[in-house]
Amino acid sequence: MKKSLIVLSVLLLSGAAALAQTGEQKKTEVIFEDPVAGEKVGGFPSRWESYGGEACQVVKLDTVQAIKLNEWYTAIVPKMKEENYLPEAFTIEFDVWSNETHGDSINDNIVLYLFSENREDDIVVWLNPAYGVSGGDKHAPLCYEYYSPDDEYHEGQATETELDPLIEANTWVKAKATFDKGAFRYYVNGTLVLSLNEVARPTRMRLVSVSNCDEQDRFFLRNIRIIKGI
Repeated sequence: MKKSLIVLSVLLLSGAAALAQTGEQKKTEVIFEDPVAGEKVGGFPSRWESYGGEACQVVKLDTVQAIKLNEWYTAIVPKMKEENYLPEAFTIEFDVWSNETHGDSINDNIVLYLFSENREDDIVVWLNPAYGVSGGDKHAPLCYEYYSPDDEYHEGQATETELDPLIEANTWVKAKATFDKGAFRYYVNGTLVLSLNEVARPTRMRLVSVSNCDEQDRFFLRNIRIIKGI
């Protein structure tokens, strides 16, 4: 009887370990990843392609390497074998650094575009990491627009009180977007700041920097990942 209990305990533990491993693998099935570490400083990031605008390059920012998005407009897309690579449920993560703005911060953002086979802008989220530190007029810290599966257009913005405590200049800000069954969520430093439902399903992504302030070369990226599932 004791031997049977021991065997049963071993089987239960093995099964639990297998389930835990399977869950972990499902949770961390990475489709695309670029920590930027190990890239050649001064060169174009090897895991990306330019989608227009100014060039970008790998630089050393403090003690880490990052992708610097140059001048007033830069657009990049990940190098992927398939044209439509985002699964039905996915997570996109990236760290963004923004220098402090001493001028006007209107239209000064890091932009996540998610688009499908038939549309170039199913979901667009503008994040201004330096909001609140600039002088003059201010653009909202986070704005968005999206289309529903029925092709209805929607737009809006997060309130200042939600984002002011979460974002600041001259430090790494963590952004995360998730999509599953028409539900889109956007997080800043681990806090949910945008929740949308009945959103058209995107199949590709693009990262864009827009900087119309006096300072150039304001946005830096690292630790970009696309993960299957949420």
